[in-house]
Amino acid sequence: MAVILTAAILPTFISWQWRERRVISHAEPIQALLEHFRQEHGHYPASLAEIGVTEPLYGNLTYIRNSDSSYWLRFLKRPGLAMTYDSSEHKWQ
Repeated sequence: MAVILTAAILPTFISWQWRERRVISHAEPIQALLEHFRQEHGHYPASLAEIGVTEPLYGNLTYIRNSDSSYWLRFLKRPGLAMTYDSSEHKWQ
């Protein structure tokens, strides 16, 4: 019974992990553009369009500017669970 359950759940888990890594890798160039914009202008852009990035983004990645000095990049890791990059902490949570 446990083997059947593991065989049913494992592919879904691997798929979620793959999706997470893929979206984060697509976010890295956007993070670099955001940091460059901040160095040039002293604040983060109001929208990704200001750095030449058009939405929708891969994996439904969304940009949220919290203030002139911080932003979040967010996507749904799986239904009901968001993964967020917090620029003030420089990490995904």
